[in-house]
Amino acid sequence: MLVIAGGAWTLSALFAQASLAGPAATPAPVPTPTLPVEVIDVAAGPVDLVSASGNLWCHFDQDAVQCAVRAVTYDGSPQARCPESAVAVAVALDASGVSTPCVSTVPEVGERLERDVRYVAGDFECVLSASVGAKCTDGEGRGFVLSSDAPLKTLS
Repeated sequence: MLVIAGGAWTLSALFAQASLAGPAATPAPVPTPTLPVEVIDVAAGPVDLVSASGNLWCHFDQDAVQCAVRAVTYDGSPQARCPESAVAVAVALDASGVSTPCVSTVPEVGERLERDVRYVAGDFECVLSASVGAKCTDGEGRGFVLSSDAPLKTLS
């Protein structure tokens, strides 16, 4: 028994009062927004998508997706090994994985590559966002993140 200021409390009464508050409330998870999906039909031939700024281009065909950035704001572009390159960074994803091909020409025009839209062509999916850049993956989760603000990142 515990005596406090002239009153008597049992330890079980103290612990019972402490447990009345219960565990801290867990905040509700923030739902991930569902992005609109645009299916790209490559059966009739390749499809080129170009960002509003013209700096980012993605090329979809039946066997691959390839994206490129014309200009970057960081040092160390992988295209330095390509003296005739028309872009700062180019990356491709196909059945064998991710590669960085040399690109000598890119389209000036194409369908508009919009932000926050999932572009799906067969097994490949790309999303352009202001915070990440272009993120493209295949059905196995392999892929890349391409941006004008950060070096190329491969996903496995």
